[in-house]
Amino acid sequence: MIAPTTDIPSKATLRAEAMARRDTLTTGVREAASVAIAHRVAQLPEMARARTIAAYMPIWSEVDPRPIIAWAFEHGADVVLPAVIGGTAMEFRRHRAGDALVAGRFGTMMPHADAEVVDPDVVVSPMVAFDRHGTRLGHGRGFYDRAIALLHAKGARPLLVGVAFAAQEVAAIPTEPHDVRMDIIVTERETLTFRKG
Repeated sequence: MIAPTTDIPSKATLRAEAMARRDTLTTGVREAASVAIAHRVAQLPEMARARTIAAYMPIWSEVDPRPIIAWAFEHGADVVLPAVIGGTAMEFRRHRAGDALVAGRFGTMMPHADAEVVDPDVVVSPMVAFDRHGTRLGHGRGFYDRAIALLHAKGARPLLVGVAFAAQEVAAIPTEPHDVRMDIIVTERETLTFRKG
């Protein structure tokens, strides 16, 4: 019997193609799109109620969430940034305006090891690619999936907001049981909501 075939490309293929499209965007286009994305994120009702917002420092050609961080500081919310610990784990550490950051793995910048670990109400995460089912494709190391699974295990249910440029959209991403879907995906063009209820 012939095994059924699928037209869905592998995660590796989707990742490479989406990153290539993202890399073709000029610096000016990425900067303007990042500001537009930040504006959309700030308009989410949950942002007004959030006490602690997780963001990240951008690497390579990712969406720059620093306008979101500035908005959070202006509106009195605490900000936490991801920090990779050990080989596979990630935690969210408090970041205050003006705090120095230290170099982490994979070119990331993160709060110092003595910064307080805080569970966020909202997690704004970068994406390499996304589809219209709320599926997020990262760099393939699973840091966000594991960190969010740990939050869920503690009973925390932060709002999961994936941010990406519209050019990073793909038709479909193959999923595995450990993959965490986004509640909301925001691009410079639209806000996609996948929450139930």
